[in-house]
Amino acid sequence: MATPGRSRPVEDVATSAKPKRAERRRAKNAIHRRNRRRAFTLTELLSTFVIVSVLLGIGLCLCRGARQAARTVVAQGNLRQVSVGLELYFRRFFNYPAESDNLVTPLTPFVGEPRVFRNPLDDEPVPGRTLSLLYHQPTPAQIDCPNFYVTALLCADRSTAVILKTGGIIEKHDGLHLPASDLRQAALALDLQWGRYRSPGAGLSGPAGPTSPDDPDGEPLNGAVNLNPKNNYDFEFELRRPDGSTLTRDHLHASGGSADFSGPAVWIRFTPKGNGNQNSLSLDGQPYEVSNGRTYVIQGGAIQTHVYNSSKGGGRATGKWWLAVNAAHATITASK
Repeated sequence: MATPGRSRPVEDVATSAKPKRAERRRAKNAIHRRNRRRAFTLTELLSTFVIVSVLLGIGLCLCRGARQAARTVVAQGNLRQVSVGLELYFRRFFNYPAESDNLVTPLTPFVGEPRVFRNPLDDEPVPGRTLSLLYHQPTPAQIDCPNFYVTALLCADRSTAVILKTGGIIEKHDGLHLPASDLRQAALALDLQWGRYRSPGAGLSGPAGPTSPDDPDGEPLNGAVNLNPKNNYDFEFELRRPDGSTLTRDHLHASGGSADFSGPAVWIRFTPKGNGNQNSLSLDGQPYEVSNGRTYVIQGGAIQTHVYNSSKGGGRATGKWWLAVNAAHATITASK
């Protein structure tokens, strides 16, 4: 028993200190656990924020793509109804409407819903403005043949075009970068220049400049010629580009049917094998007869061309190789 006034034994001091150290240790561990829990929660929040941001970005892209796809479908539907209106107009007047700043007025009596003239791909100030601006009146001979350009609808950034061609054909072109200053020229080129505005790396396509006041003398020339309906080697074809390079019959056959050239030419020589109703050239607005077996030479300073294969499956179907041309100033001569 301890005597009053005397200090406690060392054993008692050590015994009383142990609970205090244990308590301090527990408090320290609790603080450490709270800090770890707080840090883990912050990491979770950051990870969740990143995941949500990525998902929102994907969702916005998908939503934007879905809206664009929906607008494209509407544009295709509008052009189909415009095509019906043009056909009804043709049955009454035996021609398509003349080119003007307003295509809506002549077609309104033949189209029941005025909204079909709107461009759903862009916010145009006046309904029908895009259709009218890009409209090209085909000749009567072209109206009876498919695949001649008529008009188009463009998206706001001019990367997508929905095109109406004769025969009620609707085409969608993506990957374009059409300049605002050259839209009319693209339309007047009867769809030949649309390919030139594609991103680089697509087959044999190359750049082509608009016509200029320095172009040589000649008459407007446009249309298409069936070069080789049966995939034989007995036709003649050679095209010279402004840079001196050429595209020949041998190039076409070597491509296995995949060659597709849209671009300028300064000289073209060809001997078509298609019969008369497969050739639809027009010189200065008048039909130009192209005969099977005769050799023709086209010359000009700004000839827009499209050489393509209409049967890329490799078969011998009618309409194998085609030459489409459009020029503001060109001459054409035939061998005797």
